[in-house]
Amino acid sequence: MSGPVTLALNVVMMGLAFALAWLFATGPRQRVAISLECGVQNGTLAITVGSLLLEDTAVVVPAATYSILSLGTALIFVGLVRGGAIKVEP
Repeated sequence: MSGPVTLALNVVMMGLAFALAWLFATGPRQRVAISLECGVQNGTLAITVGSLLLEDTAVVVPAATYSILSLGTALIFVGLVRGGAIKVEP
């Protein structure tokens, strides 16, 4: 149940990070790095907060799903950038 929602959240956040980095970052490598960091970093943070602060395993399930899916979307994003499907140069 949490799969489609976490996938949508991840894709939206990576896209938003890429768009904002396009406006503020200095180069194409920074845009790609910021997008990847935004997508992958949030999953680890959610697992940490859910397990340490909330102490409830039910809260960690969507975070773990997000974390796993974010690695897949990051791999797809890198493939699209390297293949030229996503333009990183202005």
